[in-house]
Amino acid sequence: MGKSHWLVWLTGAEAGPATIGAGSRDMRPVVICGFGELGQSVVNMLESPLSQTLERGQVPYVAFDLQPARIKAARAAGFNVVYG
Repeated sequence: MGKSHWLVWLTGAEAGPATIGAGSRDMRPVVICGFGELGQSVVNMLESPLSQTLERGQVPYVAFDLQPARIKAARAAGFNVVYG
């Protein structure tokens, strides 16, 4: 892929940074590998009202973790965490 082709694939935008995410409600989720301290901090930032806009709303995410107890607790608390 060329320099900007991955941006087109990732965002669905036609070209250039000015159009990336502009007016698009169909955003691909952020993938978080690990739901330890750092993964939880990233999710807290993504769910923060400061990261939301009127046009886009909340940033979608999916977090992966390998510890079943952590996954169970996170899902019970309402986080989008899966095994993997």
